[in-house]
Amino acid sequence: MNDPVTGHCLCGGVSFVVTFSTENGINLCHCQMCRKQTGTLFSSWAIAERSAFSWQSGEDQIQSYPSSPGHERTFCSVCGSQVPMTGGNQVAIPMGLLNEDPGIRPQRHLFAASAYAGYPISDELPQFEAAPPEWGQRPERSDAGDTIPGMINGGCLCGTLRFHITAPPTKIMHCHCSRCRKSRASAHVSNLYIDPDTFVWNAGEENVTLYTLTDTQHTIGFCKSCGATAPLVFPGLAIVPVGNLDDVVDVSNAPHIFCGSKAPWFTVMGHVPQFDTTPG
Repeated sequence: MNDPVTGHCLCGGVSFVVTFSTENGINLCHCQMCRKQTGTLFSSWAIAERSAFSWQSGEDQIQSYPSSPGHERTFCSVCGSQVPMTGGNQVAIPMGLLNEDPGIRPQRHLFAASAYAGYPISDELPQFEAAPPEWGQRPERSDAGDTIPGMINGGCLCGTLRFHITAPPTKIMHCHCSRCRKSRASAHVSNLYIDPDTFVWNAGEENVTLYTLTDTQHTIGFCKSCGATAPLVFPGLAIVPVGNLDDVVDVSNAPHIFCGSKAPWFTVMGHVPQFDTTPG
């Protein structure tokens, strides 16, 4: 067994301790449901035994959304972070929540056939087109909701939030800072930065909950029904999570920022720009 590690959501209300077996590995899941919920290009999680996991606080502020029959996706109702999902004798741990090195590393890509076309898989880890055989059939949900031809369309996991973008982004970045990792519970976040005049809500704006981390300007938006990360619209700037998108934007060569704070278990692959903090 590895040493115990701690983890918590962005607001710190939901916290836990977990110990991973040395036989564990991290799963990188590219299914549309994971991308929609986290707003990222893929989710990052590992299985631990229930006996090696304990809640420290915040069970009463966990909300769940039934994304598919028999499967509840859990999130913090205050800050929207995806949180551990317990079931039977095992727990699925979102790796972006961890505070220390868990002692395990990525082992495989799941639902690789659903990977976001604007960010091809570039490492040599084993790839499964869907779920691995030992899980049985886990059908992928592929409904995108109403889309507007010629626009960049997107929405949340449950479909309550729908939006479109009328022009290409002005900037794209992948951020590895600890706040972003906590808020999306994954390896890093990937965002489009756009002129707010090009962002249009089609439905659900009133269903977005905003949370700002205490004593900071770090703000996250999420759907109060399913917990999916939501776009943020400010005066002069809108920020759109790439995982929310139904249409393809090439984000493969965008810079990775705050790599000095990246998760110890994750390696940025390829010859892409990397910065310890921000460019310049």
